[in-house]
Amino acid sequence: QAIIAGRDGYLWFSTPKGLFRYNYMASGNEKMKRFNFSKNADLHIVSLYEDEAGYIWIGTFDNGLFRFNPENGKVIRFGEKEGLTNANVISMDGKDSVIWIATLGGIVQCRMKDPLQFGSDAGYIFKKLTFDDKRFDGFVYCVFIDRNGKAWFGTDGEGIMMYDGDKLHSFPELNSFKVVYSITEDAYNNIWFSTQFQGLYRYDGKHFRNFNLSNGL
Repeated sequence: QAIIAGRDGYLWFSTPKGLFRYNYMASGNEKMKRFNFSKNADLHIVSLYEDEAGYIWIGTFDNGLFRFNPENGKVIRFGEKEGLTNANVISMDGKDSVIWIATLGGIVQCRMKDPLQFGSDAGYIFKKLTFDDKRFDGFVYCVFIDRNGKAWFGTDGEGIMMYDGDKLHSFPELNSFKVVYSITEDAYNNIWFSTQFQGLYRYDGKHFRNFNLSNGL
């Protein structure tokens, strides 16, 4: 249901049976490890993110957000009481001390005073972002932070949008689709994103190129 590549070479992923870590350097049964970070056996994990300190953020349906320390098993849960505006966490990405969180209640930003700390000393501050733009009122499937710190959003209805820290940008030249499911960046700083019905797009900072069934996809 979710998968990330950790900085240490581990693969983290979730299934209906829980959270797992795959260590390609281990042997035998040590390759795969399941982590019981919650007493709730019915957690529906749909998003994962590894922060700068190596802690794993776990987004769920209906049960909010978790920050997990795989070294000692400690875990912190964030729900609406802690400042999360919605308990359904669809996508996450971040940079330095800031985590961007796409929920069913919109985009939430979590800022930490000290991301190397794990407990309350980290200073978690949650804030819902509106961007003062009515186009952004819809559902967001994914959030991605590029190397330059720009935030990209795959929306359900407004296509792809980008926030440069000052202004929210849309791309009217891409009027052939409205739904973006996933976003990533390659080694040459191209932004790639997948769409509903219109295949794959690559953006080099100036131009978009579409890959579909007629040209190789």
